Amino acid sequence: MSKEGFETIKARVHTIFLEGRKLIRCRSYESRLIAGAALLHIIVTVGLFAVGRSQIAPSLVDRDGIMESLASDSYNYRREALGLPIVNENEPGAEPELTWNAHVKVLSLEFAILGRLFGYTILSAEPFNLLSYVSILILVMMLGREIGIRRIALIAVGIVAVWPSLLLHSTQFLKDPPFIALALALILIVTTWLTRTYTWRRVLISGVALSVVAGLLLLIRLKFAGFIVSIVFFGFSYLIIRQLLERRWLHRNFICPVLILVATVPAVFYLAGTSNQKFKRYPSDQSGADKLTVAVGQLHTVLYRERASLKTTSAPSTYVKLSGLTDQALRGIADARFDFNNS
Repeated sequence: MSKEGFETIKARVHTIFLEGRKLIRCRSYESRLIAGAALLHIIVTVGLFAVGRSQIAPSLVDRDGIMESLASDSYNYRREALGLPIVNENEPGAEPELTWNAHVKVLSLEFAILGRLFGYTILSAEPFNLLSYVSILILVMMLGREIGIRRIALIAVGIVAVWPSLLLHSTQFLKDPPFIALALALILIVTTWLTRTYTWRRVLISGVALSVVAGLLLLIRLKFAGFIVSIVFFGFSYLIIRQLLERRWLHRNFICPVLILVATVPAVFYLAGTSNQKFKRYPSDQSGADKLTVAVGQLHTVLYRERASLKTTSAPSTYVKLSGLTDQALRGIADARFDFNNS
């Protein structure tokens, strides 16, 4: 072997070594970031429970750690979970009921296992909530890797991990965190249609994963079949654009979007034709009439009951003027919501 050939091989080995070390270091950062975020989630959950039990802010957090103003639907899901046969002891006054909601079934399983230790509080729901929260972060990181920007992926995960609404919602009895995780998984699969050239093996893996994710999404929120179709349709459209730009036929990449569109479009038409719909109550399921039966004036009364105390006979200050503009804008939103619910 010539000296030039040896130096070339040496340079390549050195490059591979440096890239490997960078990859290991990046993976280490990612692991530590995910572990730190998981610890933060546990601390926030325990902190909310402690605040609730100590009754420091009873109007914000009840004794079970539920944030009444932020996650009032938690009461509905807990009541449904306690009504399932798997839970040994039902909440006082709760009647046994059946539900198709997969999230409620998981919650009832947690209550059956951990309810005797932690009660029917957010601590009992923490295992699944933590899993959903960590899954969201991992999927955000995988999306960043898929588009080839690891540093941006780390920044995105850091932002998502401490995003207040997501962090707090993921400690409650809500189905939003698992739904978000599954939606991100769906988007990740669709993204691979645009970033990779599929082999038959990858077609099989992607097809199975897509079917599982879509099925779980429909189990959590059946009415979101249109959401699945929309994401797949946009991915399908961008895949066509990719082929036009690259001037080559990616026939294996087309198999998954075509199959999922054929499978879900009939479901969307079926759901659109059904009238079986559960209407929420306003402002929550615990009080108030159905949203469809509440007049706009009543909506305003509820929305702006606290703001009425801000009115004053003196000259309006800047704060009062800004408050009036905010009220006017929110009244428009309330009217739009009423029209939407009424339709």
